[in-house]
This record gives sequence, structure tokens and C-alpha cells, in this order.
Amino acid sequence: MNHLTKSVCILIVVALTFTLSQSEKPAVCSVVQGLPGLNGRDGRDGAIGPKGERGEPGTPGERGTSGPPGKVGPKGIPGEKGNNGVVGPTGNKGEKGDKGVGLPGEKGQKGEKGSPDVESAKKTFDMERRIISLEKKMSWVKSVMLLFGGKEVGNKVFVTNGQEGNFYDAQKMCREAGGNLATPRNEAENSALRGMLSARGSGSTFLGISDLQVEGTFTYLTGEKVTFTNWNPGEPNNNHNIEDCVVILSNGKWNDVPCNDQRHIICELQ
Repeated sequence: MNHLTKSVCILIVVALTFTLSQSEKPAVCSVVQGLPGLNGRDGRDGAIGPKGERGEPGTPGERGTSGPPGKVGPKGIPGEKGNNGVVGPTGNKGEKGDKGVGLPGEKGQKGEKGSPDVESAKKTFDMERRIISLEKKMSWVKSVMLLFGGKEVGNKVFVTNGQEGNFYDAQKMCREAGGNLATPRNEAENSALRGMLSARGSGSTFLGISDLQVEGTFTYLTGEKVTFTNWNPGEPNNNHNIEDCVVILSNGKWNDVPCNDQRHIICELQ
């Protein structure tokens, strides 16, 4: 029921009341219900009120207990290495103690096998001892060879046993003795061979030089080209095309001869 309908009813009730007051028969007002009205609009929001004042800060509370320790942080970067300190002075040597007095102890147990380092040191010591012994023997052998006509020049010793043979036999004999055919590589060695031949009065000996590989190109037994020569005038001449080996004469000069000739044998050891 809207406000207009209510107002009309009120007026009718008032009018009837007045009429009834004038009449014995009461009046009855019938109320007729009208159609529902439209919904009203929503009300607007009220204005924002003023901001309240900020209250005073409260009193700080008591300090709580310490919490558990945190995790260990990462390891820092190592600092630079410091300088070495100054070396202190050497202390004085202590006095020698008195010799102890007592009975000899019991014999100890057999020791374990030495470590590889100890074994290696022992082998090295034995090897050095053998080398020293060999050097002494070589020195003695050299003395004997020099005593019986050998000649020492630099690191070489020229020796002979007085035999003769061709180039191939001489080479074999010298190699079996641990050396080679005499091969002078400078004037001093050539002079030593000349002196040995002069002591015999005459003769010649094969040298470790030939042109068996390439005609006209004289080389040492090692295949190297000859670097020192002392040829007789007009030599080498390869007479009859059969002279491929070289001998030194008692005057120190060289000559090419057939390799099958029989000559004095001198070997060199070094």
C-alpha cells in the first residue's frame, strides 16, 4: 500500500467517524489494495569523514631472548701469503754427552726387506764400485800397451801385436780386440802412427779408410767422408784400378794400395 492510498483511507475513516457520531449505525471502510510501487533509488554514500589524529607511540616492550645462531657463512677468499720471517741465528753446538755404561743388549730380530729406494741406492753403489774397478783395470791395460810399444794420443791408444794381414783380416782383428783399424783424424794422431812404424825401421799399416763404396770418394769405416789427409805426391792414383784401400808409410805419408796386400796391423782403442 502506497502513501496516497493510506491518506485516502485515513480521510474516509475520519469522515465515517464523524457520520457515525451522528448516526447509530457504524460505518465500515473497505480498503482496496493498490498495485505495488516502483523501487526507489539507492541512497548516495555519505561524505568521507576527517582523518583521525595519530596516536602517541606505545612504550617499547622488553627485549626478547636471543634466537638460535644462523648458518655459517661462505668461506672467505684466502689472503696473500706473508713474507718469510727472518731466519734466526744458529744455536751453539751442545756438548758431547758421556758414554753410557751397561751390558750389550740382546740381538735384535732380522729386519724387513729394504724399500725400493734402498735397494736402488745399493745397486747404484755396486755399479759405481764396478766402474771404478774397471777404470783401474783399463788404466793398467793401457799402461801395459804403452810399455810394449803403444802410443797414446788424446783419447786414443794405438797398439799392435806385430802381426800382418790384409785389410779385411786387420779390420776383423781390431774389432775382436774392441777397437778399430788405426784412423788418424789429425796431424798428432798421424805423427804417432809414423813414430810406431819408424820404430820398426820400415813398413806400412792399413788405415780405416777406403773408397770401396764409391770410387774416388774416400770415407772412414763409419761411412763419413774423410776430413784429414796426408797423401804422398801423386796419390791416390788407383793404379791398375785395383787400389781401394789406404796405408800410412814410415814417413807418415799415405798411399792407396790393393786391399789384399799384406801389411803391418795397428789398431786404435778409445
